Amino acid sequence: MKRIAVVCLVLAMTATLIACGDGGSTTSTSTSAPSPGTSELPPQVVAPPPAPEALPDIDAGFEVPFVDFGTDRLDDPWARDPYQLVYLIAFHSPFSRAMVETYIKIGERLNFTMESFDTNRDYDLLMNLIETCAGQDYDAMIIEGDYTIMDRIFEIVNEYDITFIPGLSPYIDAPTGRYRMASTVVDSYARGYMCMNYLLDNFMDLSSVDFDWDEVGIATIEYSVISDFNERVAGAEAALRERYPDLMASNYFPLDTAAEATVISAEAGYNVVAATISANPQYKGWIIHSVVEDMADGGSRALEDLGYGSVSLVTSDSITILRPKWDAGYEGAWVAGVDTPQIQWAHAQITGLLLMLEGKETPETLWPNLRGAGQDYTVIRLPFTMVERHTYVDYIAAVDRYIDLHFPSPR
Repeated sequence: MKRIAVVCLVLAMTATLIACGDGGSTTSTSTSAPSPGTSELPPQVVAPPPAPEALPDIDAGFEVPFVDFGTDRLDDPWARDPYQLVYLIAFHSPFSRAMVETYIKIGERLNFTMESFDTNRDYDLLMNLIETCAGQDYDAMIIEGDYTIMDRIFEIVNEYDITFIPGLSPYIDAPTGRYRMASTVVDSYARGYMCMNYLLDNFMDLSSVDFDWDEVGIATIEYSVISDFNERVAGAEAALRERYPDLMASNYFPLDTAAEATVISAEAGYNVVAATISANPQYKGWIIHSVVEDMADGGSRALEDLGYGSVSLVTSDSITILRPKWDAGYEGAWVAGVDTPQIQWAHAQITGLLLMLEGKETPETLWPNLRGAGQDYTVIRLPFTMVERHTYVDYIAAVDRYIDLHFPSPR
């Protein structure tokens, strides 16, 4: 009955959206959703504090870096009835779809089920869906939100006494930059910094060119409304400024998709890159970092379509879209991405939920050794790895080893 009630609510309300011409369904996959760890905050919001020293070195080779999320404190999962969890999100992206698959996979090893519902970008429907699920027999929720709806989310979870944890975006008080709930996030500044350094280190070798640096165009692609995107660009700009300050002043183009119809999409990335390189024929090659994969996908295709594919390099944040391209034999301009695997997000989120369900922790007490200075809640900055075409198979194998090590099969 629980599943029928929830599905019927979503289908009934999204039918209205379809009738109005918006289309879609509760299982639609969108490539225009924000990437991991994004939150649509005003750009002036204070950046989160640096990663705590307790976190491991981000340059961890081909073993997924380990963070102690407290999993060894959990009760025997097979000594209880299965927990029933639900992941609620306004609209799915390829990364969030992969998150659902990961939740289900580790649920088989920690004795819980996971369902997921999206609301076709209808945030009012999302609020109704939280309330509906609260009336069913779900034990806990993962709720995707941002600063525009988090106050209403807190009202609902407090009213219904819901055990929950945020999804891929932290809940932050916009004026102060203080976290309002324990969760996990990517270290956006450090990721942008690493990607730009990778491009600068490898451009001449990977593109097999003999250009002078003043003949190379340099760009970042973002949607500047989103605070975490700004942090990724800031990290990339810092790396460029440190190494080639003259190029920063003369050859650098901070591209923004805000004027595009679909701001976070391959189409948007294609359009802004194609327009920029067409308007600047003085550059013989390009290096570009995109803060999300969708725009990296479009930007790299623009380079390739306009004849710059073999003399340009592109990096991205995450490899969820890039990995299947590599599987299919892709060897184009998009050469690498910085990645935190879905399993590590899920490891933290699920462990946090289970510790709260078992009464061992509250949102205020989760992960105190990893808490940033001056914060009331811990938001863990997850470690990451730079993944290239010739190393991604080893990286995926390392992810599989991580799963087997920390989530052994039921005995």
